[in-house]
Amino acid sequence: GYSTRITRVSKFISGMTNFLSTDRRMLLLAVVLQCLHVAVGLRLPKILTSSAVLQSESPRLFGWGESSDATIHVFVTGVGNFSSGVSGSENKWDIVLPPQQASFDPVNITIREGTSSITLYNILFGDVWVCSGQSNMEFSVAEMFDANETITNAGHPGLRLFAVQKNASDTLMEDLIDTQYKDGWVLSTPENACGSEYGDHHQFCEPHCSLAVVNQSFKRNTWGYFSAVCFVHGVELLKTTNRPQGLLESCWGGTRIERWSSADALAKCQEAPGRIAAVSGAQDPESHDVSKAAGDTPGDLYAGMINPLLGFPIKGAIWYQGEANAHAPNTYYCQLMAMITDWRAKWSNSHNFTFGVVQLAPSCGGDSTIRWSQIGAAQTLPGVGLAVTIDLYDASSPCGSVHIRNKTAVGTRMAAASLELAYGKISPQGPSDPASGGPVPVAFHALPGRFPSRGSRNGISAPSAISISFSTNAIALRSVPGMTEPGGTNFQGTTAPFDVNASWNGWFDVHVTASTTDSNAVTVLLPAGVTPQNITGLRYAWGDMPSKGLNGVFVYDAPGSGAFPASPFVVACNTQRARGATRSPGSTGLCVPVSFGHVPGSKPPPPPPAPPAPPPSLGGGCVFQNNTLYDDATEHQYRVPRNNFTACCELCKRHPGCAVAVASHGPKDATIDFCDVKLTAKYPRKVHESPPSVALACLHPPATL
Repeated sequence: GYSTRITRVSKFISGMTNFLSTDRRMLLLAVVLQCLHVAVGLRLPKILTSSAVLQSESPRLFGWGESSDATIHVFVTGVGNFSSGVSGSENKWDIVLPPQQASFDPVNITIREGTSSITLYNILFGDVWVCSGQSNMEFSVAEMFDANETITNAGHPGLRLFAVQKNASDTLMEDLIDTQYKDGWVLSTPENACGSEYGDHHQFCEPHCSLAVVNQSFKRNTWGYFSAVCFVHGVELLKTTNRPQGLLESCWGGTRIERWSSADALAKCQEAPGRIAAVSGAQDPESHDVSKAAGDTPGDLYAGMINPLLGFPIKGAIWYQGEANAHAPNTYYCQLMAMITDWRAKWSNSHNFTFGVVQLAPSCGGDSTIRWSQIGAAQTLPGVGLAVTIDLYDASSPCGSVHIRNKTAVGTRMAAASLELAYGKISPQGPSDPASGGPVPVAFHALPGRFPSRGSRNGISAPSAISISFSTNAIALRSVPGMTEPGGTNFQGTTAPFDVNASWNGWFDVHVTASTTDSNAVTVLLPAGVTPQNITGLRYAWGDMPSKGLNGVFVYDAPGSGAFPASPFVVACNTQRARGATRSPGSTGLCVPVSFGHVPGSKPPPPPPAPPAPPPSLGGGCVFQNNTLYDDATEHQYRVPRNNFTACCELCKRHPGCAVAVASHGPKDATIDFCDVKLTAKYPRKVHESPPSVALACLHPPATL
């Protein structure tokens, strides 16, 4: 138990430090115990703080007690008294309260063990949503199009925010290493929505992202606070449901889905254990993102940033990720379903929670196979919604086109699916199918009669057009000028992003018009010499940046609002040679969808290269190595670029007993001011001399990592 561990540590320190006074030995013991996370007395996990939202259907309190035979007493104002015994070698306890009515009236919760007590103030019962993924989920309110309005109006009663501190761990963590907001859960205010509580307004509440320059924040290296998509999604749910909403952000830019998956989920898709080599900048659209997690080990973010949350019941989760997995898009179908299923199975008192997936927006490189895998997971698993973003291309985004700024549209579309799936609220302006995010093709038919064939003056007598019917009552071809800002007009005839394949001899652009007879259909006019009978494939909005999509014409649900575009799709027609083609319920006629995870032409990635050798150990803990420091010509100093090491070091200096060490090659007189490491050369470096290299370590006792 803890008492035995404390006694052993105390005896060890006493034996090794007889030369110290009693006061100094006690101080050293306190520091060691804090670094080793040895609990002394009653304590709660970092996810349980004042101002939290607890899931009303199954509010759960848990933590650690001082002794294994104690009883934990919980008093909730206006609810009652509850108790639980402490059990196990780690002195864990948990209490699940009776279901509560969602309410904006706060309560206080007091937990007692013997003479020790902890009180949580201003607690609400409502719904909790986890927001996870990579940099597009991390992308903050300050960078979005509607930033000023969103920040100014961020004082939403009943909306609470929580942000997990980044932590890649090789072991399953029972508790978070830290929180982004120093108080844990915070109220939604203009200051908290963009993190200005940590510094000057301009450092957090104004756009600070560009391709080359990133404004450094107090704790984060790139975006600052709070997730824009998560925030918009939460505000929409709050307004529509009139229930308190707790938003729990846990994300990290540039990370693969493998890192957010447990060993059980990885095994389902035959993921090999061990380190995955980093993706080169040419393959990774986020290569300029300096907030990317160092290393690439499957399961390490699940261990450090998801596992500690599993005991905290939730209503649902939304997921914005996939850019880092675009190199293996077919595999992603299995990986996403495995992760969703695994999270649902392991999240305490939250089984089969609603899950939302944001489909990737257009950007440079790759094709739409990753989007096909995303819609596949949503259509295959129950209770999974999709937000389609194929019409939100943002070429002028200062954060790169992969980071679109219209997060209002993304969050609103995701919320529409969540409202229907989690709350049963079907809006007339919502998508026809939350699992598809917009209209879905359900029937493909050859049209009889004479149609003008593209490239033929007189037309041909054989049918030369295909009708595609969608799942909604009405669709519209709508133009989105520039595909950057919201807006656009209904459009009834142009070249939309459709193309066909004839006898697998290549893809041809086709002309598409709105059907003159069916309000839910479009007519595809085929190229000269091509008939429906020799079409082998048809696809819509394919390609990472659909060529015709740059003209901004897409198929939309609900004409009049034009809010929900159809997802990209690919179908096989007329032949069993269409690899992976299977007939699915609701798909009739000439063509059938290509099976998810089996899109032809999407080859698996080559085997990864061997991982690089680890940097030299400087005592264990968080290690960063850099071989090319930059030269400050004015002061003749070499400074370590502020990047991932800074985040580690900022965290390090907040833990007593931690230190920073440096080993340099080159100038020998190195100075350290916490996280600002300087190597000062006595003379300016000559042109032919190599810059110095440096290895740095933020030294923790291994038990704290």
